[in-house]
Amino acid sequence: MPLVTSGLPNKTVAHQLQLSVKTVKKHQGRLKKLRLHSMCELFRFWFVLT
Repeated sequence: MPLVTSGLPNKTVAHQLQLSVKTVKKHQGRLKKLRLHSMCELFRFWFVLT
């Protein structure tokens, strides 16, 4: 979550987590299930959890 909310490109996040870019995009797509549609909403959600 910190990597996604930091605004890093998918390729950088994937490399740091040793995942494929496709996997990172898939997980970002699942954020819609949390009704988070923007990076700003994701950041607020993350801030509340921590």
